[in-house]
Amino acid sequence: IISPGNTFAEALMFTGKPYIVSAQSLTDSVVMTVRKEAVLSEIERDPRFSMRMLAGILAAQPFTATMIGDESLSRRPMSRVAEPLRRMGAIVTDTGGCLPLTITGQALRAIEYTLPVASAQVKSAILLAGLGARGKTTVIEPAATRDHTELMLEAAGARVRRGPRSV
Repeated sequence: IISPGNTFAEALMFTGKPYIVSAQSLTDSVVMTVRKEAVLSEIERDPRFSMRMLAGILAAQPFTATMIGDESLSRRPMSRVAEPLRRMGAIVTDTGGCLPLTITGQALRAIEYTLPVASAQVKSAILLAGLGARGKTTVIEPAATRDHTELMLEAAGARVRRGPRSV
């Protein structure tokens, strides 16, 4: 998904060797530590969710990444994720609403986004992109969806405000 050298740790993460990383935040930030095994397990368990979740994370990164998939993934609609990320300021290009999806991360702006269809995957992409956005990002759901991303963010120390149909 990301070519070697585009991030300070991505190449090291998959070498199987221990590494030390030091970083200094220039703005208020949330730092999450995720074990490599957990990432690989989630990608293997549900690659569709992982692709949409990664799209949100990539939207706030200072590089361009192209996400590709096998035949099954390439038929999955990605426009439901691409559209709100574009509203936030990311540059997103797709192939007829499907993979491959190229995302050029930008300084994002927070949005209030009403999901046209209840989708935990799209909600997750927007919330994860919102971590890198200036301001408060809100997702309004037509019906309640799974809250795994909210639980993950809360466990990592992020402030998550929940309403009856909004996060």
